[in-house]
Amino acid sequence: MKQKNACGWGKALRLSAVAVAGLCLLFAFLSMVQSRVAMERQRSNSETKLRLAAQRLAENAADADADWAIYDGFLAAKVDTVAWLPDTADAGEDLLEDAAAQWGLCTVYLTDSEGNVKTAVNGSASTLEAAGLGRLVAYAQGRDTHPYVTENGICHYLSVRADGSYVVGGIDSAAMIAAQDERFTAAYSLKDIKVGNTGFIVAVDTAKGTIAYAPDGLTIGKDAAAELGGALVPGASGYTTYGGETMYFENAEAHADKTDYLLIAMIPKAEITALSRPVIVTVMVISTLTVAALILYTVLLGRDEPAEAKYCRLSGKLCLDLTTGKRLRTVAAAALAALVIAALYANCLTNVSRQRIVSENKLAETAEVFARNEQRTEALKNTYAEEYGRRAQNIAKTLALAPELTDENTLKTFAEKVRVDEIRLFDERGKTVVTSGTYKDFTLSKNEEDQSYPFWQVVKGYRPVLVQQAMRNETDDALVQYIGAAREDAPGMVQIAVQPELLESRLKSTAVAHVLHNVAVENGGALYAIDPADGTFLFHPTEKQIGRDAGEYGFTPAAMKDDYIGWKRLNGVSSFVMTRLCGATLLAIAVPTAVMMGTVLPVAAVIGIAGLAVFALIVFTAMLTTTREEARAGGTPAADGGARFFTVTDSAGRTRKTVAAAERWDGVPVAFSELDAAGKLRRIFGWLVGGAALLLLLLTVTGATDRSPLISFILSKRWEKTPSLFSVTYVLISAVQILTVSGILRRIIRAITRMENSRTETIGRLVDSFLKYATAIGVVFYCLQFFGVDTATLLAGAGILTLIVGLGAQQLVADIMAGLFIVFEGEFRVGDIVTIDGWRGTVEEIGIRTTKIKSPGQDIKIVRNSAISGVINQTRRYSYAVADCGIEYGESLERVEAVLKNELPHIKEHLPAIVDGPFYKGVAELGDSAVVVRIVAQCAEKDRVQLQRDLNREIKLIFDRNNVGIPFPQIVVNTPTPRTQATADEKHAAASFVAEQKEKLAGHDVEPN
Repeated sequence: MKQKNACGWGKALRLSAVAVAGLCLLFAFLSMVQSRVAMERQRSNSETKLRLAAQRLAENAADADADWAIYDGFLAAKVDTVAWLPDTADAGEDLLEDAAAQWGLCTVYLTDSEGNVKTAVNGSASTLEAAGLGRLVAYAQGRDTHPYVTENGICHYLSVRADGSYVVGGIDSAAMIAAQDERFTAAYSLKDIKVGNTGFIVAVDTAKGTIAYAPDGLTIGKDAAAELGGALVPGASGYTTYGGETMYFENAEAHADKTDYLLIAMIPKAEITALSRPVIVTVMVISTLTVAALILYTVLLGRDEPAEAKYCRLSGKLCLDLTTGKRLRTVAAAALAALVIAALYANCLTNVSRQRIVSENKLAETAEVFARNEQRTEALKNTYAEEYGRRAQNIAKTLALAPELTDENTLKTFAEKVRVDEIRLFDERGKTVVTSGTYKDFTLSKNEEDQSYPFWQVVKGYRPVLVQQAMRNETDDALVQYIGAAREDAPGMVQIAVQPELLESRLKSTAVAHVLHNVAVENGGALYAIDPADGTFLFHPTEKQIGRDAGEYGFTPAAMKDDYIGWKRLNGVSSFVMTRLCGATLLAIAVPTAVMMGTVLPVAAVIGIAGLAVFALIVFTAMLTTTREEARAGGTPAADGGARFFTVTDSAGRTRKTVAAAERWDGVPVAFSELDAAGKLRRIFGWLVGGAALLLLLLTVTGATDRSPLISFILSKRWEKTPSLFSVTYVLISAVQILTVSGILRRIIRAITRMENSRTETIGRLVDSFLKYATAIGVVFYCLQFFGVDTATLLAGAGILTLIVGLGAQQLVADIMAGLFIVFEGEFRVGDIVTIDGWRGTVEEIGIRTTKIKSPGQDIKIVRNSAISGVINQTRRYSYAVADCGIEYGESLERVEAVLKNELPHIKEHLPAIVDGPFYKGVAELGDSAVVVRIVAQCAEKDRVQLQRDLNREIKLIFDRNNVGIPFPQIVVNTPTPRTQATADEKHAAASFVAEQKEKLAGHDVEPN
């Protein structure tokens, strides 16, 4: 025994050393592959962010120029309006002060035709001259208004009157200039762009060779070569050191506001490694478990190794145990398949989980952009409303001071100078008095649904100003915006009309399409905006799709809801989709599944190849031995003995392990020591799975799973209830947990019932059976709902289905249900030897409708499952071949028993099918012409029939040799012949023999089959 244990431990140590070496190589290889894959993916994502950064720089510069032009236009209109005041040429300081206050000007100058300052408000002649008055006058002589920014940050405009006088107005533009300067900086465009979770963009001014932008601000203005080194080579990528940290970089050139930049996308190497770590850890854990399982199986196999084994000598004392190799080959292949499948599944789940987090962060960032954009849009609209409202009031004041402007022709000229499309005066009745436009007799409508109705509030004096939203004109369907202000010269209203192209052009920069166009989605994903009210695209990467039905593109109604997570085929491409509702806009991020899972197959291939090498090495090491004796010392032949777990052979010659039919339902599990190597491995695996399920259940109850984003998300059930990785994972977790808890409860019930009386055991077995079926049915129905099956409808329709099936397919349903109960109850299994309706054979197949049984003569009987009754399951560890032999009444029974005592032990030498016996079981019958004695022998069920014939032959030969008479089966009349009587010794031997034989099979009364 010591030699056996030493040999087993030695082999285990050798296998462990080989496994550790193989796992180390697998880890190194996997880390290298995963690092390359992560770098390639990050390179693609960094290029996407660099394109976005260059685009933002250019667009923000263009937006800044557009905002400056609008600002100039607003100020020019103010100055032009002041220039139309009556008596401006002789205006005093009071008039100009009122005008400056009314029009929001900080500085107003009145000059003569030579440019000499006559009156100044908040300024002096020297200030204006220093600002370049000559250039302003030159602009004015060109009959146009042009801006000029002075050194002190004031923007001046010049307007010309017909008499040659000049009005110069100015406004403090310091805030505007500061805002514009900020928008022209690289920081304004790049500060919100993230590379990964912690990465960023660095901008280098290529002309100056300095850093123009860095997120920490500490290196701005410093020499770029000293800080970034090799990252300054255009088009380069790789690793560099920045801020004392190793960073992965990718760069690209960009241009904005007459400045050439080198943009560098940087992300810490630790983050790239962290992205790969879950995959590596998961794969290594799975690899370790499968390798450990293979080693454990090898060790367990050594303890059950058969005595008859085949070897192949290599050299000297080295040889290969071919029997062990054959048995390990299948298990190793299964372990390798499990490793690849588990790694594939875990890798897919990890990639999806990572993408979910990335998409959630991107949706959150986009929602913040939307919120800021809404504020910007509202501020822009308020600025326009305030500007045009004040302009309408200024025009009303000017018209009150200069009645001559109400002449139609003059009003047209005035409208052009103050930059409005139309000026219209209404009286207190809402009727047009004069207009610079086309329609002369327009009257405000009294229909509340009409466009002009709200302006009655101004006409009646309920409000001083009304700025109406831009809409289509009722007369010519042109887009126009109307602003009304109360008249100061008479009751009524002054209404101006402007074409909102300026506002619309600026609002385009805040529109959904423009905002989302400036959002980059990693991994080849796309961002969509959908109007959930009508299901149309508000934004689509392909412009022609905007306004079209999102449902036709692949977004189902379920996917057009807030917080959707699932898979959809968008335009024929399988994509992982997540949504978030931002106000009245539904944002959706879709990442192609092929891109998201692009690393799965390469990693699985690496694992498969490396795992194959490791398993092959382990199997070879397990097969390698020094001598046949040492190889055989690892274990002893497994004997059935009294074990409940034994081997059966089907008609095809395949062997398998099974449990005696009578003991399948006693509720006592097979002892671990009675299991073979595969059974022990399955038992250990079951313990581990059950323990993991209970641990996860405990962590879920205590809330500890909230620390794991993946597990907490899966258990939250927020994903779409369709077949997917999330639903499969949740169903597996739930099913294992439910079945584990149910199994524990059933074991407790069985343990309690075995301790009580028969009544309690009866009830306990009933409860156990009910719990088994209730758990199975409950798990099925509970899990189906997570695959999109409406279980409530399914249950509701069961009654109707039963009626339909009952009428048309009653027998089919009966067969199916009977088959299910046969399998669940374990009444018999494939490979069992059964007798059904007098037909004895081996179960070949249990189908959905029928069961097939093959007789020893190779005939196959097909029986409907619902017709199976009175089954005799003869699958047991041992059967008994029974030989009933008749002796004459005149024969001394005691002498015959003495003969059997001497002869029976020798029968086993001739009949190797006998496992134990034969045994004498006494007188079976007192027949009409014979005394029938019974001889039984223990054997395998498959040998019983033939052994019964062989026993009959051997008994006949024994009786012939010992002159024991066997009567003829007939009635004769004769004179009894005196028979030899038993001696005293024979009588004593017979009595002891009978008693001994009774003890042999005490409790097993054997009847002939």
